[in-house]
Amino acid sequence: MRTTNMTNKNQKHRFFPVIYATVIGILAFIAVINVCKHTFQMTTTHSLLISSLVALIFYISAYILAYISNQIKYLVAKHCLSADDLAKITGLKSDYFPIHNNKLSLIVAKRKWLAILCKLREYDEKKGGRSKID
Repeated sequence: MRTTNMTNKNQKHRFFPVIYATVIGILAFIAVINVCKHTFQMTTTHSLLISSLVALIFYISAYILAYISNQIKYLVAKHCLSADDLAKITGLKSDYFPIHNNKLSLIVAKRKWLAILCKLREYDEKKGGRSKID
């Protein structure tokens, strides 16, 4: 029963990185096009080109961060890890992993998220093989 519930939750949050990154990309596009047009007084073509490039960069970075966050939270829920367990696995302080209402809050620096995910995936492989989390 527990795995079914986790699978439904994982599917429910599967599209979060795409939606989040799309919103960030659109906001970046609107902001940059307005700055280019009104502040730098660029032509429409140049403004569109630059704002599209910046929006793409923001989309990719937002997608990667949301995806990593989702995967960390999924693995923590899958193995029912506590803050102390996460501290032992990652080598960081348990204060970085507050869990309220059975939900993990990632307050550790975003640059460390990928290292945390790698360590959690290693832990997942040791515990019983990797399931489909990608």
